[in-house]
Amino acid sequence: MAQKSVAKMEQRLTSEASLGRQKDDGSRWNQGEAGGSTGRGKVNGPEAKTRAIGTSSLDGAGNWRTQGRSAHLSVVTGVVDGLEGASRAGLKNWLNYEKEVGEGGEWCYQSQLSCHDTCRGPSEWKNNFPNCGGQRQSPINIVTGKVKHDPKLTNFIFEGHEKLFNMSVENHGHSAYFSLPQSVRIRGGGLSGTYKAVQFHLHWGENGGQGSEHSVDGEQFPMELHIVHIKEKYDSLKEALNDSTGVAAFAFFFEVTSGQNKHLERVIDALGKVRYEGNSSEIEDFRLTDIIPQASKLSYYRYLGSLTTPDCDQAVVWTVFKQTLPISKKQLMSVDKQLLFGTGKPMTGIFRPVQNLNGRVVYTSVPAQGLCVLPNLITLFLCLFCVFGQQRCLN
Repeated sequence: MAQKSVAKMEQRLTSEASLGRQKDDGSRWNQGEAGGSTGRGKVNGPEAKTRAIGTSSLDGAGNWRTQGRSAHLSVVTGVVDGLEGASRAGLKNWLNYEKEVGEGGEWCYQSQLSCHDTCRGPSEWKNNFPNCGGQRQSPINIVTGKVKHDPKLTNFIFEGHEKLFNMSVENHGHSAYFSLPQSVRIRGGGLSGTYKAVQFHLHWGENGGQGSEHSVDGEQFPMELHIVHIKEKYDSLKEALNDSTGVAAFAFFFEVTSGQNKHLERVIDALGKVRYEGNSSEIEDFRLTDIIPQASKLSYYRYLGSLTTPDCDQAVVWTVFKQTLPISKKQLMSVDKQLLFGTGKPMTGIFRPVQNLNGRVVYTSVPAQGLCVLPNLITLFLCLFCVFGQQRCLN
């Protein structure tokens, strides 16, 4: 299944590369970065049509307003030059990695197993993929009473998260990947250098039930967002995976709220357009700050782990954020109805069970509740005792 999926996607990428990459009049629209642009191109002939596109801004009421501009986009690809460059290269590198993993054997989630399936579920991954039986596997259960405060875990610096970009989404048979431009970068937060974004994806359960991969004090959440980055100096995921801290993964939990998350609706709609394995679609004028908070408003847990799917490479610096993202019950119920596995079964329960810590320490960016209160109280009582003791001696 993995090999067929990658073959289809590579064939599509190759055809896109050879079809109508002509730019219109050499004019490019600045995205607000030096040397950066949306690079929307034009294809002449019957394959081209005109679409209204525009830039968005936030009005006083908190609503997004769009000022339209028209540009010629290819019906065949609908992909901008910038997306075909850094963003698509990052996604293709990921697909190449999955192709190599697929050669190690068929793997699947627990939800896919039945009497007729021959794939290997999570408990058997290590039989075909030795890394999956390693000592620093992910996901994990975070026990808040045992985490340690690390003063080096400062605020992150996000670059490009507030800028508009176009991205592709592809169903690869086990989930759907949303490509990210490599102009989206992160640094700070205790990381050793700058990391560039590759893709984001989601993990969910079934019928609105619990579906996160990580858990906190044994509590699993309904859905989990992963944003994957690799070190700036690496050109491919394969290179990054040879470095024990080559990959930086962000994890955000979703929590059900009464209101609907309007920005998340675009992501859910995109999932519906890539229902079958190998399907792809595009989202225009998207920005990460539409779905995640600003860096200065985030606190988090940190540990060293692995990818949560085969080959389970142990090269990931995990950041699990404490702030949850909102999703309505209606939205959550619709997520697991959008996609199908490569076998044609509904794509539900796409999460790996938690793995043993094996002596690893989980750190927190702020003092954990309960860890610093007792020492402070003891210090206070000692000080008061000394003061009153001295007064008694003087009297």
